[in-house]
Amino acid sequence: MLTGELLMRRLSYRFQTTMRYLVLLTLLLHRSLLSAQTPVHSEDITNFYAAFDKVLSTTDPEQQLTIIRRDYIDKGTTGLQTFIRLGGANAERWLFYMVHNRAYLQRIRYSLEHVAGQVPAIQQKLTRLKQIVPTYQEGTIYFIVGVGMVGGSPDAATHSLLLGAETLAKPGKEWAIPTAIHEFIHLQQRQGNHQLLTQTLCEGVAEFLSEHLYGKSLAANGFAPYIQWGMQHEKAVWQAFKADMFSVDQGYLGWLYGMKAIGGSEHSDLGYFVGYQICKAYFEQVADKAQAINTLISLDLSSNEAIRSFVLRSGYAAAQDQQMIASQLFGKKQLTNTPKILFGYKEHPDSIEFTYTIPADFLFRYHIPVVRMSVAGGFNDWNPNAASWQMKPAGKHTFVLRVPKGQAPANSPFKFVLNGDVWMSVPGDAANVNADGNLYLATK
Repeated sequence: MLTGELLMRRLSYRFQTTMRYLVLLTLLLHRSLLSAQTPVHSEDITNFYAAFDKVLSTTDPEQQLTIIRRDYIDKGTTGLQTFIRLGGANAERWLFYMVHNRAYLQRIRYSLEHVAGQVPAIQQKLTRLKQIVPTYQEGTIYFIVGVGMVGGSPDAATHSLLLGAETLAKPGKEWAIPTAIHEFIHLQQRQGNHQLLTQTLCEGVAEFLSEHLYGKSLAANGFAPYIQWGMQHEKAVWQAFKADMFSVDQGYLGWLYGMKAIGGSEHSDLGYFVGYQICKAYFEQVADKAQAINTLISLDLSSNEAIRSFVLRSGYAAAQDQQMIASQLFGKKQLTNTPKILFGYKEHPDSIEFTYTIPADFLFRYHIPVVRMSVAGGFNDWNPNAASWQMKPAGKHTFVLRVPKGQAPANSPFKFVLNGDVWMSVPGDAANVNADGNLYLATK
């Protein structure tokens, strides 16, 4: 029979042993959670090219569509099925893309087919981010091949990330690593207000941290030509950005997702460079790098004033600019140098001549074939495939169509449509825009 003291000692020993076991189990579970790798899927790329080769081996459209459905769509990941469900493409659109863009698809094939080999590195980099950021949110990455219109598409609701590999691809074997990191960081960020300065910092954070985690210079490896050009012309870029940085309700003025004229020539995505430089300046002055990373990711992108405060704290701007940044009001930018113009047509005594030139920034960003252009509007039931409304080529990426005035009544709304399904955006300097955001014929 155990004495009371001996019993207490044994119970104490068992309690301590149990507690040590629980602590060890907790540590193991914690390490397991930290080491759990982000799911990254690239099998849609493999399936796409298997279907692509078979499609090009026959000229029978019905057989081609069957191949696409059987070998690409039906085998698709959850990400590809989501892309289809959201209207990203269907078998007919993929067939059109494969047939008319075959040269481009062959040119990027090497880069796309090496994505699978980059998956372990992507997972390793994101595990490192997870260990640094307490608010890290899990997600799934899908590399798919679309039809040239979608790059990175993060879905905060499902924490999934669709990456249009055919749009994002760059030369070299490692392009997918910084690209996936950049887009995955957007899943970690707060929702923004889409004002120029906040969106510039949204992209700048993702761009800088993708480089930091990748461990190699984006510019030096050919993944960010805008950074390389921006470094060489930083003073001119900053001077131009200062004039626009507090503008709202005017889109991004070419700084993001478009072209910006600096020094007499146009360059794409220079807002990425500005945001990158501001984030880099902040990061370099903070001793605790983990803290700096958390600050960058947790920036309140819904608040103009929070972003203003961050720009000031970053120390990027010279002393003479600090006061301007601290006091400048956010507001609409008056585009005095770009007057509104009638866009898309010319009026003749007895006819209307529609004219459209595909913007350079659209061609730069999206890798889709330019096969045909049409006019759709109130005068043809918004049918982009109407035979009499197909435009004729009139120079590089320019199309025209002349119709009798009776076929295009005054005030008729319209838009230009590429390949029958890509509805082209209305430019910001168009004077003839109605309340629905469509162009209209301001004719007599």
